[in-house]
Amino acid sequence: MKSVLPICAAVLPLFFASCASKWTDAQKAQLNSLAVAPSVASDAYKGPIGNKQYSAPIIATGGGGFAEGAAVGAAAQLVVEIAALAEQKSFESRYADAISRVPGTVPGDLGNRIRKEVGKSLGSHPFLKGKISDASPNRFVVKVETYRYVRAGESGDVLVTPAIGGKFELISADGKKLISNDFLAAGTTAKPLTAFANDKALASRAFDEAISRVGLQAYNAIARKLGETALAETSPTPAATNGGQPLQLEPVSNLTASCNNPYKLTRDCNAFTGAGRKITVNGRKLKIAGSADGKVVLVRDASLIPTNSVSSTGSPQYDAVRDTLRAAGVKILRQRDLMNPGKAGGFYLEMDRDGYSVLAAH
Repeated sequence: MKSVLPICAAVLPLFFASCASKWTDAQKAQLNSLAVAPSVASDAYKGPIGNKQYSAPIIATGGGGFAEGAAVGAAAQLVVEIAALAEQKSFESRYADAISRVPGTVPGDLGNRIRKEVGKSLGSHPFLKGKISDASPNRFVVKVETYRYVRAGESGDVLVTPAIGGKFELISADGKKLISNDFLAAGTTAKPLTAFANDKALASRAFDEAISRVGLQAYNAIARKLGETALAETSPTPAATNGGQPLQLEPVSNLTASCNNPYKLTRDCNAFTGAGRKITVNGRKLKIAGSADGKVVLVRDASLIPTNSVSSTGSPQYDAVRDTLRAAGVKILRQRDLMNPGKAGGFYLEMDRDGYSVLAAH
């Protein structure tokens, strides 16, 4: 009983940046090459977690969706420690056999998989393209401190998914620490623990999902130091390569979208509707909100309840915005719909430069 809380605490969401400051030109110049160096602690594997308090890290941050309003979004659920401990004890009793077998499902080449994925992800960033080299004196260290199965839902059985946690450190050739960030990444496949215990191939794929998110978080650690908007956890990397066309990402529900999810929108974001600034482009009346650097924009119809779908996959509103951005030399890299029940109520655009200011001028 006494050991549960310290172990469980290791999987709490730890998306902390050590320093908000951007790199100087001199620091950027130091990084003419970069080696990826994973380090997996010998005691990193921890037992599975089955209580709700320490469930898989929720990638969608922020409280409440646009459809819920500010009051509901600010509400928080209180958790009682003793209930979490009792729930964990029940989980351990119910899944004792699977708990004894799942350590054997962890990929034996976990460190190498992380090295390859992080190297590929970092190498996809324009700043580091062609610079990833094992011989580099500059090291991007991925310290894996914990990996385990954590709760990811319930459907009769308790559902779990792999999670990997630790720290990123970028150490320059002269020994200076240019990045020091904690990370925690979970897979997207949620299954009963018995399913993973009985199928190593399933477990391998689920761990690869978590590793992919480790790579994306590493990419974002670099992007933040360059003053760029971090990619959403569901975004693919690198930047759009779909024949020059924007990558179409999975839609986001209006019930879970907020000014912090799936992007941090700090310019004209309204807690009730998301987009607060009214504009007119090519005769279309719209409302927009944007990220601090203007590279992400949320577009919605100016009507409170649009009668038609406002979609990034083909709508007059999207065409008007796209043409306006294109005329200003702004390229759309990625796009996704904001879904109301049954239809798209707006869309997000990720761009290569400040497109928000272009639209806000109309």
